[in-house]
Amino acid sequence: MAEPLLGWIAPIDRTPVMEAADAVAQNAIPRMAQFALPAPRLAKNERVLLTDGWKNPDVRAGMKLLFNRFRQLSGSCVGVGAGNALVSTIATQRITDGIEAFLPFIWACYAMARKDMGEPGPGEGCFGSLMAARLVKDGVSYWTFDQPGLTLPKYGTSDGIAITREQELAWSTSRNSEIPDVQKYGAEHRLGNAGKCDSVHDIRAAVLNGYGCSFACNNYVGNASVRGDVLIGRWDTFGPHQQSVHGYWEHPDHGPLYWAQNSWGGDTYPSDPSGGPVCGCWVKEDDVEAAMRLDSEVYLLSHMPNVTANPKVLDWFI
Repeated sequence: MAEPLLGWIAPIDRTPVMEAADAVAQNAIPRMAQFALPAPRLAKNERVLLTDGWKNPDVRAGMKLLFNRFRQLSGSCVGVGAGNALVSTIATQRITDGIEAFLPFIWACYAMARKDMGEPGPGEGCFGSLMAARLVKDGVSYWTFDQPGLTLPKYGTSDGIAITREQELAWSTSRNSEIPDVQKYGAEHRLGNAGKCDSVHDIRAAVLNGYGCSFACNNYVGNASVRGDVLIGRWDTFGPHQQSVHGYWEHPDHGPLYWAQNSWGGDTYPSDPSGGPVCGCWVKEDDVEAAMRLDSEVYLLSHMPNVTANPKVLDWFI
């Protein structure tokens, strides 16, 4: 693998200003325990993979494309990883509740999250609590090119949804003159809430109720291999990085598995025989728990303020 694109600032590398900003953000984000979200039991070989919702005809129509992940071209994994999780939440709410689906423009929130940590200029790096808090505070605009008074960067679709590295850096700074206008549109689409996941049980409950999760820790998934009918990897390589989690599977041979989605090139891992999207893999529950001990920060992203149970998710995705 070439030098990986990372960008999550691990706790050990944060300045006092960053630590203070993280404390403020975390104080504003409830812990999952406060929601008492149920984690329904699945039968053997049943699974919920929220990325299946990306392919739903109504989701595709709303987004005006077939979404297959945001891809990063700089150290922007915090913005892009949260964006991928958010799209799964948006897709699920369209399928189960009929709420409008749209492609979210996440870059203004990323720029403001960097400002919150004391970096108002262009650059690389942030952390998950600030991104989640900004999604709740500012919301996201549609990523379309016909909104009056607003000029958003064009994106490519050849290998994920991506803007250029230069554009990513231009949208990493709160000094970007377009941000106030983006925030005006974003106010109509604020995230309902975020929830801090403290355990693998929290992640399972989030996914089984239709909420994508951002997932960051000191490692990244450096390798994945096909084992029978499934592609399996784990957070095995040092490098602080933010990804996202979108699926849970009661696999009959490997036990509980979780879908980890990365934001790199489509050839990063082999194809998943079970139909997961490119640039992702399944991770065994024990390995998710091990990764959560690596200074992890994991956030459920919800469109609903109360983060309530959604039994329709099992009806549609299983």
